[in-house]
Amino acid sequence: MKRSTYWMLSTIYIYAQLLGILNFCYNCRTGRAHIKPYITAYSAIISLTMFGVLTYFLLNMEIKNHPAGSAELHYKLNLLTSIIRVVGVILTVFYNWTRRRESVQLINTYQQFCRRFLKKWQVEERFMQYLEHGIRVKLKRSFIADVLVYVIIYQHLGVIFDMENSYILLALALIPTVLNVVMTLYYFAILNINILMTIINEEIKRILNIICETETGNCVKYCHLADQLDDLAVAQGILKTFLKRINKIYNVQAICVVLDLYVNNIFVIYIFAMLSNHLDIWAYYGDWVVYFVPVALFIWYLDIQLFIYVMLNTVDLMEKTGELLKGRPIWTSNLNDRLERSLDNFSLQLAQFPLEFDLVGLFNMNRPMAFATFSSTISNAIVLIQYDLKYTKKN
Repeated sequence: MKRSTYWMLSTIYIYAQLLGILNFCYNCRTGRAHIKPYITAYSAIISLTMFGVLTYFLLNMEIKNHPAGSAELHYKLNLLTSIIRVVGVILTVFYNWTRRRESVQLINTYQQFCRRFLKKWQVEERFMQYLEHGIRVKLKRSFIADVLVYVIIYQHLGVIFDMENSYILLALALIPTVLNVVMTLYYFAILNINILMTIINEEIKRILNIICETETGNCVKYCHLADQLDDLAVAQGILKTFLKRINKIYNVQAICVVLDLYVNNIFVIYIFAMLSNHLDIWAYYGDWVVYFVPVALFIWYLDIQLFIYVMLNTVDLMEKTGELLKGRPIWTSNLNDRLERSLDNFSLQLAQFPLEFDLVGLFNMNRPMAFATFSSTISNAIVLIQYDLKYTKKN
């Protein structure tokens, strides 16, 4: 790994601890996570401070009155996204404490599994390059998106709420950053598992090629290949278990991010479609928004696209494993009973326990669901546009 990548990872680790998101320590040399009293005390102070800021804001906030005829829906959508983000941060802080030991145990167990995995199967340089590239691209996009979104959110809060204490608004503008850092940590976990799943698929390809090239009757070689397939099946099952445990830790925060993204998409489509009818909006934001917001949204959506791609790629890799086993030559099943049993058991394991990104039991994150969400976003944005046009004509 390049030194610059190492420093980038160190920066996000330190930043997550400064925000109180990581309330435990991680040793990069040993690969083990552990709980330390001073980190616990600091994270507790930050968490209490965060709750204090939110409580002060809720008790003292006043929504600004806007002139008649202004874009009411615009401000209501902004208010709704702010509420979702606040709820997301509160749940993040709560779940960080309730599942801290579970997170530490998960990291340590996963590191032990990785050491055993890498002893059996070597990681090619191209896989490490893919991992490093995924880390670097994500961190660059997230950093730029966080800075730009921070500026926009601060401006939005100043437009919506009448708050004399500007420091409170500065602190509240960090709320989206907290959720973004949590999702970045989730992204790193999924990306690591994707690399191991890719290695498993490459090993299955190699074994199937060897089977095709091995002479008939070589029982020792077939039994050795069957043992390798059994080991791969066990490793694949363990990775699937890790994914379920990771999703269990992050699913509530993920729901808040999905809701925030959903409402924000409706807001973006609606506001850009109705700008010509609501020129008074610019009087509140300033002319710089015309140039700044599109750039910020473009980078933010690039960051979201990368996250969704990696998450959906996990399901694709699991399906590819099944396709490799299903697409093997029919005649390979008659070579050896032990080998045939290993191939069948691996296929049954994939069919019996399919991978699903289940978010709090509400829905599964997959391509059909992503497309349905996108379609619903457009439909709701059109409804808001029609309502706004009707309201504008009446007034």
